[in-house]
Amino acid sequence: FSVLWTAEGGREHFMPSKSDFGGRRLRVVYAIRTNIRNYEKKLPNGMRTWASELPPEDIFVVGTTPYQLALGLNHFLDIMGTNCSDDRNLGLSCIEAHIHLHANQELEDWDWLFVIDEDVYVHTRNLATVLNQTEPAEPKIYGVVGCENFCQPVSVGLCGGGGYALSRQTLRKMIPEPSKHVEWFMNTTDADRYADIAVSCYAEKYGIQVLMGPLRGLHPWQVSEKENILEVLNSSDPLPLSFHYAQPEGMLLMHEQIKKIDKERGLN
Repeated sequence: FSVLWTAEGGREHFMPSKSDFGGRRLRVVYAIRTNIRNYEKKLPNGMRTWASELPPEDIFVVGTTPYQLALGLNHFLDIMGTNCSDDRNLGLSCIEAHIHLHANQELEDWDWLFVIDEDVYVHTRNLATVLNQTEPAEPKIYGVVGCENFCQPVSVGLCGGGGYALSRQTLRKMIPEPSKHVEWFMNTTDADRYADIAVSCYAEKYGIQVLMGPLRGLHPWQVSEKENILEVLNSSDPLPLSFHYAQPEGMLLMHEQIKKIDKERGLN
């Protein structure tokens, strides 16, 4: 991996070199869904740990109200506002649809989109490694499955707490009419209760399969025991990819532990 430095905010960005991904850098874009109650409470934790090592153009945050979050001296994060209601039900599904639309309409030259909550820690290098070995042309959404679904005959329910990934090609297939996407998604079965289940229902309507596939290292539920966390972080099969419900202290400890593991493995 190459190490690139930027003067912006004094951050260092760790990015795969061109040789790591067949002659060019695999580009994974990270989308964080949030609401105004968590702008200052939860969002800064990820921004100052795992997300701080990403190029700024590879991450965007969508919430309810536009906001500029201060993360350091002359370092701000612009949160995209929407007309979505400030709740964790239909409002969250509305934000989900705006994330899809923004990635599809406004971003260029990306390969995969990874959608997460604001309290998820992501091991970005591991995720890029796994997605680099995954065929993007197949119409599939990858994430933890098994949550109850309410839109039969959909085969599985997505458990979206650990995040989910879809390729640029898959997202295009899921948005046949961009001007109607937010409305259609919000009218999907169960969109008024669970945004992740709505993703399952909406995707399969367009022939997109939802499955775990290669993302076995996602953790949509909290890993409670310290020993278990250390074991998971050191795992090579599956590679650790994400951790939901990460508290500020836990997120920082995971970040430092991953740096320690990387150093021991000669990856720094």
